[in-house]
Amino acid sequence: MITYNGIISYFKEFADKHLQINSFSEGTADKIDLDKINQYPLLHLDITGTDIQHQTIIYNMDVYVLTGANNQDDKQRITALSETLMILQDLRAEFFDGRLVVPKLILLSGSEELSCTPIQEDFKNSVYGWSTSMSVTGVNEATRCTIPYPLSTNLIEQWEGRKWIKPFETDIFDSFYWWSANDWVQSNLTYVGTKIHTIGDIKHSNWLSALNLTSNHSAQTTGIQYNEENQAFRFSGVGGQYYLLASINTTTERYYHFAVKVKNIKSQDAKNTALFSIFNLDTTEGIKVFIGSPTSSTTAIRNRICLSNADESSISIGEDITDGSGEYIREESLTFGLQVGGDDVSSVVKLILDGRVLLTQTIATAELKIFLIGNGGDGNTDTCLYDLQEVVAHKIQGMADHIDEFINVVDWLKYR
Repeated sequence: MITYNGIISYFKEFADKHLQINSFSEGTADKIDLDKINQYPLLHLDITGTDIQHQTIIYNMDVYVLTGANNQDDKQRITALSETLMILQDLRAEFFDGRLVVPKLILLSGSEELSCTPIQEDFKNSVYGWSTSMSVTGVNEATRCTIPYPLSTNLIEQWEGRKWIKPFETDIFDSFYWWSANDWVQSNLTYVGTKIHTIGDIKHSNWLSALNLTSNHSAQTTGIQYNEENQAFRFSGVGGQYYLLASINTTTERYYHFAVKVKNIKSQDAKNTALFSIFNLDTTEGIKVFIGSPTSSTTAIRNRICLSNADESSISIGEDITDGSGEYIREESLTFGLQVGGDDVSSVVKLILDGRVLLTQTIATAELKIFLIGNGGDGNTDTCLYDLQEVVAHKIQGMADHIDEFINVVDWLKYR
C-alpha cells in the first residue's frame, strides 16, 4: 500500500535521480524557498487531499517545477520556461511510460493529462517555471485483517522476506503454500513475452513438485496479466485450456486443502466458469468447482457454485453467487475452500463457503496428481473470465479431520 510518506519519497527519488533537478521540497506553496537560486531547478510537492476508496487511495496534489534567473532578460525567461516544462514532461513519462527512475515495485498511476500553468514572478530573484495539479492512485490494501491490533488477538499476519507470523495458531500453516497478488508480487513473477509464466509462493512446504504456479502461456491468446489497481491476476480465457497449475509429489496423503479467492467473474455465452480442479494424470478422475452460466441449458446450475466429478456426470449444486452487478456475474470477491480426502480416507470432498460446509461430493479413489486454477477439465469448453487474488494449498498427514481449522483459514483468506 502506498502511504503519504511513500508518495513524498517517490517524488523525492525522482528529483534525486533526474540530472536537471537540483533540489526537492514539499508542503504548502508558501514553503517554497525562492531565495536559494543555486539550488534551482526545484521540484516542489504539495499534497492537497486524499480520497480513500475500497480498492484504491487517491492523492491529490499540486506540483511545481521552478528555476531562477539573475535578471528579467527575455531570453533567460524563455529558456527557463522551456527547460522546466520539459522536466514536467519527464515526470509524466515516468508515471505512464517508463517507470525507469523509480523501482517498478511502487504501484502508482495518475491522471494522464497534465494541465500546466506558467509561473513568471518577480521576487527577490526572478522565478520561472510551471505548476500543475494531478492525482495519483495507489492500491489500498487496508482491510479489517490489517488493523494493527495486538498480536495476542491473532487477527493479522505479517510477511517480510521469509519471516512469517501466523494469523492464528493452527497446524495447517506448517505445510502451507500461499500465492497472493498483493504488492510484493511484481518481483516474484516470471514472464514469457508479455504473458505470466510462473507465480512464486510466499510460504512453502515440500509436498508439491515446485514452489510456483505455472501457466500454459503458449496456448493463451491473451496471457494472464497482473492488474495493479485490482491487485489480481487477470484471467481472459475463453474456450480451450487456460490455467495455472501445480503437481503433487506424494499422491497418497490423508487430506488436501485448497482455498481460492476470485472477483470480477464474467461468463461467456452458455459456458460455465471454471474455477478449480484436482485430478489424476489423465484427468479422468477427480473433482472440479465451477459456476453455472447465466444462460446454461441446465437451468438448475445457473449462477450457482457447483462441485462435480471430472466429467460432470455427478453435480452438487450450491447457492446463487450473483451480487447484482450488471457487468459481471459477481463483482465482489468470492472465497471458497475444498477439503479433499486422499487415497487413505473416504475420497469425500467438502466445499467450504461463508464459514460452513456447503457441498460434498464423493470421487473415485485415485492418485490425485495435479491441481489447477482455470479451465483444464474434460472437453475444455468452459470459460475462465475473472481476477484471481489468492490461492492456498495445504496437506495433513494423519487420519484426523481438521475441517474446523480449515474453515478458519478460508475465513482469514476471505477477509485479509
